[in-house]
Amino acid sequence: DNIERLGQIYADVAEKRWTTSNPNPNATYPRLSMSKVENNLQPSTYWQRNMSFLRLKNVEIGYTLPKHIYKRLGMSSIRVYAQGVNLLTFSKFKLCDPELDSNYGNIYPQMRTITLGLNLNF
Repeated sequence: DNIERLGQIYADVAEKRWTTSNPNPNATYPRLSMSKVENNLQPSTYWQRNMSFLRLKNVEIGYTLPKHIYKRLGMSSIRVYAQGVNLLTFSKFKLCDPELDSNYGNIYPQMRTITLGLNLNF
């Protein structure tokens, strides 16, 4: 699967690159070459991306039932809750998870987890 995905990435780069036959000033990618190209070693901001983001990382809501309900059942407390981790991420950067290091998107994104729970204390 990774090889197929990598091939798709290369095809996308090849189609959207600047060439002498397609000198599009708005090309997505700079000139590509199979040979050594000295000016590609020059400092450039081309590959820098704004990876700012806002993430709803951890939320928990819970409710402890009234005492008269759990006392009849011989319990000291009953609590129900719902918890969510990584529920929402707002970012203009869409290539990979902005919180991960820049490993070309080859890392699994952080999992979204939703947990429902019941705490019973006797």
